[in-house]
Amino acid sequence: MAPVSTVPPEEPPGHWRMPDSRDEATLRDAPQPAWLELLVRLLDDGFRVPGTDVRFGIDPIVGLLAPGAGDAIGGLTTAIFLLEGLRRGVPPSVLLQMALNGLIDSLLGTVPLLGDLFDLAWKANRRNLELLERHGLQKQPATWRQRLLATGLVLLVLAAAMLPLLLTATLVHHLLLDR
Repeated sequence: MAPVSTVPPEEPPGHWRMPDSRDEATLRDAPQPAWLELLVRLLDDGFRVPGTDVRFGIDPIVGLLAPGAGDAIGGLTTAIFLLEGLRRGVPPSVLLQMALNGLIDSLLGTVPLLGDLFDLAWKANRRNLELLERHGLQKQPATWRQRLLATGLVLLVLAAAMLPLLLTATLVHHLLLDR
């Protein structure tokens, strides 16, 4: 019987794999996951209006077709960016700025039609990706205070993102039952 090799096989260039979560230095030094850029393109600016420089993603379309759903998706995406920022050791001020981008997107996005137009211009996910790229390699492990701050921000953003869904559900419920 041949001995089993403990050396992992080499991966093709450009292949991204999840770093070992027990090694914080590896997490901070790992390349930016390609799926984050794909997610931002899909939600914020993956499509272009022909003949113009206007770019948009599915976020405002989902918000237009299913009020509140686009804001919920935006809140979940902001939470993902906050957690990735925490893993990368970004300063608390950057985590706050990322959360504020998501909160503005979720709260102003609740206004029917105008909120969807706002989503076309604001692009919170693109802003957060740029912040993460700019500040994401700080090489300092997150302190317990940063973890606590990030946890609170994630909960706040998720609560704000769910608010439009709750308002929409309440409105639909009253419209259907008050006949």
